[in-house]
Amino acid sequence: MAEQRLTGTGLLTPTPAGARTAESLDTVTVLRDDRQRVSGSRRLSGDDGSGARVTAYVRELLAGAERAWGSVPGAPLQSAVARVRETRRETRSGDHGDGAWATATVLARLETVAGPVLIGAGTVGRGLTGSPPAARPPLPPLPPLPSTDLAPEPPAHWRRRPLLLGPAVAAQLVTAAWLAFTSGGSRERLAKLAGRRVLPGLDLLDTAGDQPPDGSDDGGHPAGALAVVSGGVLRALPRDPDTGLLAGRMVWDHDTRGCAARFPASLRLTGPEVPLPADALELTVCVEGLQRYHADGVLRLACPARTADEPDRWFMLQLRGRPLRLLQAARGLTGPPAAVHTDHTVTTAALVLPGAAALTEKGTGSLDHI
Repeated sequence: MAEQRLTGTGLLTPTPAGARTAESLDTVTVLRDDRQRVSGSRRLSGDDGSGARVTAYVRELLAGAERAWGSVPGAPLQSAVARVRETRRETRSGDHGDGAWATATVLARLETVAGPVLIGAGTVGRGLTGSPPAARPPLPPLPPLPSTDLAPEPPAHWRRRPLLLGPAVAAQLVTAAWLAFTSGGSRERLAKLAGRRVLPGLDLLDTAGDQPPDGSDDGGHPAGALAVVSGGVLRALPRDPDTGLLAGRMVWDHDTRGCAARFPASLRLTGPEVPLPADALELTVCVEGLQRYHADGVLRLACPARTADEPDRWFMLQLRGRPLRLLQAARGLTGPPAAVHTDHTVTTAALVLPGAAALTEKGTGSLDHI
């Protein structure tokens, strides 16, 4: 069985003379054997007209991003990137029928007084052949951003306040934890941890929302949702016996002629709900430009912060720590969940953690003014 995969990518850059855009399209046909494994691929120089539809959708996403985020007070738009991927499976009659599956994402970079931040949106759909995807990525409301000069110092006693990590910040911990739990280089250690409690009652689900439903990955493994952590307990994760890659998440790489780990991921974190602390110290978003993941396993996040009683006074903090240790310290989640689209797609509510003083005292991590 053959599949045609189209990937449209576009870049928008504002200029004094108006926004400039550029688009590209890549079309690859892959072949599956009787065991649903991808056995080969070829790149196409043309298509049957659906490529124009995909490219038009990319332009539409970029235009929507410019309308939504092009005039945010105090946070000018630096650039926006859109990507549309469509997979169409060939039927026995040789056409592609109505069984197309598409994903669409758009990611904008905004320049705030604290530094650049990323804002994104994404969606998936099916049965999309013949017209642009009906489901548009809902452009999310912007998280609170500083629009005035940062305060030179945090307020007094800020280290004693409970810590509130907004969804955009919590998503970085979730992604780092997922990378740790699914790392190919730590298979033996992870196998020994399977069945043990690793998080405080949290559930981490790899939703496979970016893959066709009821299908197989490119290694021939079922590609459904995968529970990584359930009730705080690490699950045994399936591996491909030949490559050691996570089964159900293998993606064919046309250039290397083999399967690789799928990227990005679509994750969801759930867990015990707790009240919003009245005296919370809130970290809203992460500033780009700082390396987050380091070889020593320590996560470093630079974030604009504010307190609940002075929401217009912003200052900069850096959160440091091993992601699993930070998640293990979480008291629970609060507020409505939000879908965060940056490196990966993560759906999570805000995380409540102990204050900076408690994190340091217990050796969990550190929070410092920068």
